[in-house]
Amino acid sequence: MLNRIILFLRKETHRGILSYKTNKASLLTLISVFFVLFFFKPFGLSDFKPVVQQFLITGYSICAFIGYCTIITIFSPYNKNKWTKFHEISTYFTCFLFITILIYVYTLFCFKIIFPKVLKIETLGIRANHLFYKIFFYTNIIGFIMYRLFLMYDLLHSYKNQSKIFNLNTKKIYLKKNGNLLRFLGKNKNEHITLKADTFICIKSEGHYTKVFYMCTKTSQVKYMFLRNTMKEIENQTINYSFIYRCHKSFFVNLNLLNSVVGNSNRTHIYLEHFLDPIPVSKSKIPQIKDMRRRKSEVINFEKIV
Repeated sequence: MLNRIILFLRKETHRGILSYKTNKASLLTLISVFFVLFFFKPFGLSDFKPVVQQFLITGYSICAFIGYCTIITIFSPYNKNKWTKFHEISTYFTCFLFITILIYVYTLFCFKIIFPKVLKIETLGIRANHLFYKIFFYTNIIGFIMYRLFLMYDLLHSYKNQSKIFNLNTKKIYLKKNGNLLRFLGKNKNEHITLKADTFICIKSEGHYTKVFYMCTKTSQVKYMFLRNTMKEIENQTINYSFIYRCHKSFFVNLNLLNSVVGNSNRTHIYLEHFLDPIPVSKSKIPQIKDMRRRKSEVINFEKIV
């Protein structure tokens, strides 16, 4: 039983796009929490005067916003080569526990200081323990519902991107005319994979192995194959292919599939077409990646005009 739990926690999982776009996700969290509190009035908000309700609803929404921003920064998935179920569960529970504490502290502050001493508003007597249990219950229920909705959005968004027609003929900027086939070799005998250059996506380091991702043209699905080899040896095998670029110590990517670059000068990751997970970029290679993305955009825009 314990081994099964450990295997489950070590299982790799996908991170949705909202997990990496912190500003967008935080704003969405703020608006969603405000909407739920305003229309459904949990926490017993309907028992208080309108002014008290407004203070609590606004404050709770801001607490959720601050809590999410703080936890997603601490458990940042940007530079993790492998995002596991353990990371996912830890982030979820820590986030809502922290938000619960923020809401509890804010509530006590309002009822002990703001309402009676500043606004001169009489409020019903509250018991701290009873209040904490109520806040803990509603915060986690609301948080779970919002989490599932965000996850559904991420999955739908990802499947929508994957369902696009796999046609890269108009975007082959770096691909050499004589580089139609790629062949990656492993250390073990008869261990190799041969791909068409326009189906190759990326290579990820997995300990003593490398994980080669590619697009299966028959099913239009992303597949992968493990090869026992080092990233250094893979670099030697791809030295003649200018469209294969090592953007990070653990990743090679197909520059023809470069879709977007997200981040700043200290921490950046990229998205590839047909590939769900963000890929980290080494700090020293951020300028080159941004320049490649700019050049690709210029070529695509020129082709549209022509």
